[in-house]
Amino acid sequence: MSIAGQLSSALEEAAPLKTADFQGKLSDKQRSKLIRAIMAKTHRDYRSTKGDSTHPSVLVNMGGKGTGLVPLQTAPDDDLRAIAKDKKVLSEAVTRRAVIGAKGLEKPGGDKLSVLPNRVYWLGASTSPKMIFVTGVSGDKVTYKSYPFEQGSDHVIELWIARDLIAKGTTTHLKTYGKYMTPRLKKSLEDMLVGGEGSPEKLKDYMRVEVTVTAAPGITGDLWREAERYGSVGGIEKDGVYHYAITTDNMTLAELKKDKQFKIVSTKDL
Repeated sequence: MSIAGQLSSALEEAAPLKTADFQGKLSDKQRSKLIRAIMAKTHRDYRSTKGDSTHPSVLVNMGGKGTGLVPLQTAPDDDLRAIAKDKKVLSEAVTRRAVIGAKGLEKPGGDKLSVLPNRVYWLGASTSPKMIFVTGVSGDKVTYKSYPFEQGSDHVIELWIARDLIAKGTTTHLKTYGKYMTPRLKKSLEDMLVGGEGSPEKLKDYMRVEVTVTAAPGITGDLWREAERYGSVGGIEKDGVYHYAITTDNMTLAELKKDKQFKIVSTKDL
């Protein structure tokens, strides 16, 4: 067996086995796994590689009658389970999860949070969480894209970690910017934090675009501050007409198009 194979085997045998995985009639594979684990626990020089000529057996307390050597290959399922528990090979192991907080290890948050596909959230435990769009939730995995929602592969994160970081990030963002959000998005986020379904979103609505605008006919004066309502602004004068270049998203672009102060010159996806 290769070194990698031996290491894999050793790790498998060293890991505690869950009682729940060895109930009822044991299959040959389950029995073999229990026997290997018992032998690895009780015999340091035991070799579980294929072709080992050892006949596995262990000393067992016979209940007031001293100890006896029990051959594991022929031991009944119940006896094999009992030996495994006695040798602390089987356990009622419970996975305990924790996150690093201000006071050290803490219980993960977000127990009530709904993590659903086609929803917008903010993710992160910092004061500046990042905006994400969840593209899928499958089993214990969450896939998402981060703002500015780049094309290509999605990010993948375990669900329990996503719950904790999304609950923290979304709560932080609502406290800081909630009053500036559209009522629909604000209500959706608040709803999902307490287990609601929120509102489905379209990724395209949040994709970035660059919009070039000028003052509409009849509109005079500096419109820089007005333009900043829709995104980050740059500008240049062309042929005596000032052009404002606004970086925004498709949803905000829809609102900009309704603003009669501006005339749309061009749009470009980013």
